[in-house]
Amino acid sequence: MEELKQKVKTLENVIEKNKHLSLTDAAAQSGLPLDDVREAMQLLMERYHCRLRVTQGGDLIYDFGNSLRRRDEKTWSERWDEIKAALWKGFQVFFKAWIAVTLVVYFVIFVLLLIAGLLALTSANRDDKDRGPDLSGVFYMIARIFQEIWIWNTLTDATVYRQDPYGFPYKAHEPRTAKIGKTKKKSFIASVYDFVFGPPRPKEDPLNNPKELAAFARQNKGIVVIPEVKALAGWNEDQANDFLTECLVRYDGQARISENGVLYGDFEELTRSVSKEGDHPVVWYWNEYEAPYLMTGNSTWRNVGITAMNSFNLLFAAFFAFAYKPSPVASGFWAHADIILGWVPFLFSVIFFTVPVLRAFWVSRKEKERLRNNVRKLVMKNIFTNISSGNDTLPETQLLHDPKNSIKVPQATARKVMKELIVDWHGEAVAQNDGSLIYRFEQPAFELKEAARLRALRSDSFEGGDTYMEINN
Repeated sequence: MEELKQKVKTLENVIEKNKHLSLTDAAAQSGLPLDDVREAMQLLMERYHCRLRVTQGGDLIYDFGNSLRRRDEKTWSERWDEIKAALWKGFQVFFKAWIAVTLVVYFVIFVLLLIAGLLALTSANRDDKDRGPDLSGVFYMIARIFQEIWIWNTLTDATVYRQDPYGFPYKAHEPRTAKIGKTKKKSFIASVYDFVFGPPRPKEDPLNNPKELAAFARQNKGIVVIPEVKALAGWNEDQANDFLTECLVRYDGQARISENGVLYGDFEELTRSVSKEGDHPVVWYWNEYEAPYLMTGNSTWRNVGITAMNSFNLLFAAFFAFAYKPSPVASGFWAHADIILGWVPFLFSVIFFTVPVLRAFWVSRKEKERLRNNVRKLVMKNIFTNISSGNDTLPETQLLHDPKNSIKVPQATARKVMKELIVDWHGEAVAQNDGSLIYRFEQPAFELKEAARLRALRSDSFEGGDTYMEINN
């Protein structure tokens, strides 16, 4: 073990000076045998970010970037994003608790008034002296609202497919419905939370992409090329290379160069399987368009009602905060009424309105990103499906082809996305006699054909149908 650590340290010193090198370069510069370099390089790939390159001569180059960066080391941008997410989450918990407490206090006051009214009605009705008011329904309602108040996740697992204004179909999660009465509408408490913070978006499992690539490799005899990695997760060229390297480390794979000079990931170990029934489903990047970023997800009248309620509170709180002056002889509650009935609810009401106003700018920006991502999915689908079927040329009009003709994309956004993807997928523009353009994607098409050839040469060597030895503990 100590000997291996020393070899890794020796090779690490070489990479510090030359971060773009082949195995033979590393062997020559370190003085280590080639087999030792290969073993140490695998460990360094586990430790540091590394991209794999292929030279024109078909040599594999290990690219560690401008500086060595550990895989478990987060960039300042990543740390800042985590800090912002934590602060926002903390504020959400705090303010939702404040909303909940406020709702509880006002609800108890209204219930007490309701009970007082029922008692007054009963005392006025002398015809029915033996029976008091039946308050069981009131207390049941109190219990149900208390239960709703503390359910802060306003989405359920139920899903439905809808279309956004551009025609992109997306999967939406149904909101939590009211538990009071028989209505199937979104609960009022959920509407209040979503008015301030917006409906939450379901979080994806960060391991979905690695599980998806593993399942794809197992279905394709352990061989994966860069265009397939890009099509699975939507990565660009550099991201796909980083991700492939990460998965090679994760699943004990090997980076190989085919005899025709194509870089591919060899995950032969993953093909050894008793059953593939529990594998993660393989979903191409374009098969699920992103759902819109919503301001509230509420109906217009529900938003009007919430706005009216908070405006009412804001006006009365402003009166107590700025106009009400406690009497010098007042004591107890009324001595501090300007704070309890004024400044506290006033501050609450201002924040209640301010958060959605500020969030509107964020929603506008995220909607532009979402449109761009959805257009990217459509264009990438048309590129990949064409070249994977053996056709490496694509007319410009086909880049935005939609079989259902329901998707209408802004031309400015479409052209910008198409330009970036054509470059990223190594497309070459070819002018036609009529002035139109077609794009030729020879390199990714060749890589996909090479992957198909390599798979055809590999047999399914592992059969997991029989158990020959059973060991009981």
